[in-house]
Amino acid sequence: MPIFDCATLTDIADRFGTPVYFTDFSLIQEKFQQVDSAFSRLKNAGKRVKIFYSIKANSNPFIMRYLLSLGAGLDILSEGELALSLRSKASPSDLMISGTMLAEELLSQASGLKIKINLDSLESIQRGARAGLKRAGIRLNPLIEAGHHEKVRTATSASKFGIALEGYTIAKEEFRKRGLSLDGIHYHIGSGIETCDPFVRALSQICRTVDNLSQLKYLDIGGGYASSKGGKPFDFTNLVNSLIENSDLLPPEIYIEAGRYLVANSTVLLSRVTEVKSTSRRTFVGIDAGFNDMMRTVLYGAEHPFFTCGCAGKKFRADLVGPICESGDVFRTDVSIAAKEGSLVVFHDVGAYGYSLSSNYLTRPRPAEIASYKSRIFLMRKRQTPAELFSDVSWKSFSSFLKQASR
Repeated sequence: MPIFDCATLTDIADRFGTPVYFTDFSLIQEKFQQVDSAFSRLKNAGKRVKIFYSIKANSNPFIMRYLLSLGAGLDILSEGELALSLRSKASPSDLMISGTMLAEELLSQASGLKIKINLDSLESIQRGARAGLKRAGIRLNPLIEAGHHEKVRTATSASKFGIALEGYTIAKEEFRKRGLSLDGIHYHIGSGIETCDPFVRALSQICRTVDNLSQLKYLDIGGGYASSKGGKPFDFTNLVNSLIENSDLLPPEIYIEAGRYLVANSTVLLSRVTEVKSTSRRTFVGIDAGFNDMMRTVLYGAEHPFFTCGCAGKKFRADLVGPICESGDVFRTDVSIAAKEGSLVVFHDVGAYGYSLSSNYLTRPRPAEIASYKSRIFLMRKRQTPAELFSDVSWKSFSSFLKQASR
């Protein structure tokens, strides 16, 4: 029986309330094995392949720990992600930092723990040396414009990420001057990319630019593979072929950063219909999830597929909207839907940048996260309570302030 059937989903909604995120771990395993299998041919070319999960996509520690158990490393970008990775029992040797504008505190932590790190500016190389780094990689910008939205294209001429290819020689000299060993090269061109062509072009740019690339320890080719196209998995064939064809030019280790690809399809967001409202011009199906719970639509214009449970009536045209007091709180516009008060609306493909981008806007508690693993249901993260929303407020100071303000 499929895990995302209405009977199971209705039971989850009844037990844990809505809105709620529900993850099927078998789908994460399936996606990891797809990537691992696609790149396995590189072993015949003498290369060692390591998949690093970009935890910004979904930093639930259950998911992080599960991917570590499958053989993945973790790609982290902040002090908080580092702390969470260590709390999730990740070894420092399984971690990679590939962020931008990295603070000296994080650089110092990476140095002390000997975590692999890629530096993306001359300034970060200088800060890294001051923080005690002895070795690192360089993040380059191959100037390949790719990605499903302008906000996720990271290799354009206007991008804040990476060192331009023509600056590689200067960056390498900065490494030498600062006493840093150059371990590898990293690049990442964007997210939600549907074909191999941009990845192949980026690899070609790197191979032409970096002298003695094969003498380094690793090449980190980033990620950004679209989680699905027409329901089909990403076809890695041309990228893998290109890596094999250039294998003599490449280091012995190839790193892949996959975030959204591994987890996007694993999770659904369940929400209850609160009302069906008609005006003289439109009909609205209001649900109890808002863009604070899942903001990919308002941020990226993403249109997540959905279906409904608990309503067998005739379909009608409507806008699917949340309760946030902003006009942008719209999940879908002018869709065909069968819905009534109390029925369940299920959004697909929210495992990446769903919960991780959620917020307490309008002082709304964040949803619960539930998982299915080997036919068992786990509570991964409980729903926030209103009291927990205020736990960081200094009420003692508030009382003092109130006395002063009342004088």
